Amino acid sequence: MTEGIPAHFEVIRSLPHGHVMAILETIKKLGLDKIIGSSLLGMVR
Repeated sequence: MTEGIPAHFEVIRSLPHGHVMAILETIKKLGLDKIIGSSLLGMVR
């Protein structure tokens, strides 16, 4: 059943995740991870 699923999708562009890591590191440096909640940031890891 899952064999036909990939045929319905086409990857047209894939971005690197570096920008996400940069934002997370900035949040940590500013101490905002304690305000936002480290559990939210842990979901991204």
